[in-house]
Amino acid sequence: MMIICASVTYEVLADDSKIPIMSKAQREQIFQKTPNFQGSNLNYFFKIIITPTGAKVENIVVDYLNYTALKNNVGFFTACGDFNNGLCEPPVITSANPTSNYCPIAKMILVNQDGYLNKTYTVSSNGTVIKDLTDFIYPSYCYGETGPNTINGKTIPAVPEFPMGDTIFLIGITMMISFSLILAKRMKI
Repeated sequence: MMIICASVTYEVLADDSKIPIMSKAQREQIFQKTPNFQGSNLNYFFKIIITPTGAKVENIVVDYLNYTALKNNVGFFTACGDFNNGLCEPPVITSANPTSNYCPIAKMILVNQDGYLNKTYTVSSNGTVIKDLTDFIYPSYCYGETGPNTINGKTIPAVPEFPMGDTIFLIGITMMISFSLILAKRMKI
């Protein structure tokens, strides 16, 4: 029996085209079977995370926060902790150290959506509008680590050195210090 299960698992992993790509709702059904150990030192092992174009990472461990981000990703991809008779199983709880964080995985998922990206975000109301929700697949906090959003071209926004609010604050502090020094000198403190 073990040999048959091992060969089925090997066969599924050897031929990734047999792994169905899941929507968020389909993944949620699998992730709901995973025990929730928030705040503990336990991490989550995935045998494979694969996208519609076949890009994948295998044997990856993520911590609780990265697992939560992956679980909430709205893109199309499959994330299996293992396989049981060729069926995707939930992530496996492990005490092994994380091997990756969320941003490289999220970018891989984003750039490998293929035609699924438009299918995910088409909204009908007085016509058809395609929403740009790629930041829900690859959030802006990842730009600094793994680069800009290659689908919509968004990058880290430029931050002015002294925005108007900071300038007014600095002028106010300078005036308070000046008045304090003048007052101290007149009172001979």
